[in-house]
Amino acid sequence: MDNVNGPDSAPISPLPARVPRFAGLRKHRKWILWTCFGIVFLVVVVLVAAVLSIDLLAKLGVERAGTRALGVTTTLDAIKIGILSGDCKLTGFQVANPPGFESSYFLRLDQGGLELPFAKLMGDVVEIDQLTLSGVHLNLVREAEKLNFRTIVESIRQFEAARKSPEGEASDNRGRKRFIIHEVVIQDINVDVNLLPFGGKLGQLAVPIEEIRLQDVGSESSKGENLARITATVIRALLDAVLAKGDAILPPEMRQELTEKLSELKPLETLQKMRGNMREFREERRERREEQEVPDRSRGPMRQRLRARAQRRE
Repeated sequence: MDNVNGPDSAPISPLPARVPRFAGLRKHRKWILWTCFGIVFLVVVVLVAAVLSIDLLAKLGVERAGTRALGVTTTLDAIKIGILSGDCKLTGFQVANPPGFESSYFLRLDQGGLELPFAKLMGDVVEIDQLTLSGVHLNLVREAEKLNFRTIVESIRQFEAARKSPEGEASDNRGRKRFIIHEVVIQDINVDVNLLPFGGKLGQLAVPIEEIRLQDVGSESSKGENLARITATVIRALLDAVLAKGDAILPPEMRQELTEKLSELKPLETLQKMRGNMREFREERRERREEQEVPDRSRGPMRQRLRARAQRRE
């Protein structure tokens, strides 16, 4: 009874202990978790570095473009490109005065903003629906018979002339993104004219400019324009507006100098449209002023007296 299989049968060996299926994975679980954590951390670091580098590269690009087009040092406090939000904001863009001027800057821009989805930055030509610039401080200075805008406009002329040569065109197109901005809105414009060494109110003038709108900036070329050309166009638009709005405010010699310098630059369709709009606005405003000042004689003197009498009764 002890051996049911008979005397010749082999003894039955005990079954081996069952090994859990994932015993090896459990053994190295901590190592796997730390490896995954390290990969995620590296991805986050790379993304943060990419975001910071995009902002830094954009800041350097704006500064170099302004210096290249205007011939003076341009600086930018900060620029923020929202990769997820699609918004781009810049603050503190400043154009320095040419050497030899005591005043600190030629132009100061408080802030600018536009909608720029990150996907659009991937192309060679970037199309922007609207760029808004607000808080513009333009400082026109005459010091020791020198005008600061003379150097700025001359630098723009040389920049545009250099682009016409084969070498300049090749350098202009190499490694630079090009832009087409369908509308540029410039708001809150403050233009100060300082005539040194005169002091007080006699040496300080202000030119009122409500708003400037530019259409299709960069569309002069089918391939768009780079940041340097965009910057030059905006500066030219501001100086054109000063000349148009300050015709009766600027001193004659400054107005003549500004007119002559701007006439040396290549005409741009964008600025011609702006001048036309400003001319229409001035004509409409003059017509409204004349209608208010000149009495209506079409109705005859009798009707005028009756109308005045009725107004007094009211």
